[in-house]
Amino acid sequence: MNLPQISVLFGKLVPFFATVIIYFILLIPPAENPTLLAVIIKCSPIMSLMYFVKHYGSCTNPIFVGLFFCCIGDGFLMFKGYFFHGMLAFMLGHLNYIRAFGFKPLKPRIGLFSFLIGGINISLLYKGLSGLFVPGVSMYILIIDTMIWRAFARLQNPWTWTQISICTGSVLFALSDFFIGISMFVRPIAHSQVLIMSSYYAAQLGISLGVLEIVPK
Repeated sequence: MNLPQISVLFGKLVPFFATVIIYFILLIPPAENPTLLAVIIKCSPIMSLMYFVKHYGSCTNPIFVGLFFCCIGDGFLMFKGYFFHGMLAFMLGHLNYIRAFGFKPLKPRIGLFSFLIGGINISLLYKGLSGLFVPGVSMYILIIDTMIWRAFARLQNPWTWTQISICTGSVLFALSDFFIGISMFVRPIAHSQVLIMSSYYAAQLGISLGVLEIVPK
């Protein structure tokens, strides 16, 4: 990638960085009835990444579709009492990321390691789960572990920066969700909103940059 291409790349990401800065300046928490502006502020970074992916791919690109469902999930999570709805939307987002990463090469050892870590996470959260959250959270962790597995399975020598970006994004997404799970089902975490959203936005950026490799313009 030459200098003009890099300049265009970062130019397309300016809206993302600008909206992330606005979000962290305001740090609007979930509410019973959040304003439309509050929902837009939280969703704007993801909508900016959708614009970026659309430029380098298309609206049918699974990364774009994954971002779309995650954006819906972000909206649900702004409303107290709609966490389960948001989780379902994020599941659909991860399934599209898995579709983007594909299943070739398979590399099952990476999958086994990822699922082992996921099993540990489920055991940490299990005592705090009840009702639909017992199967729901377990299924969610299984899906995100599959997404991590498929991201790392794409690594081939020599590693490209887009492959590393996808892997980093997948791990940061799991880390963000780990912070959410601990703060919701185990015990509160200091500065949880900052930890959750900083790792989340960085994760989505890393995955979105994968469009440069998965669907070349």
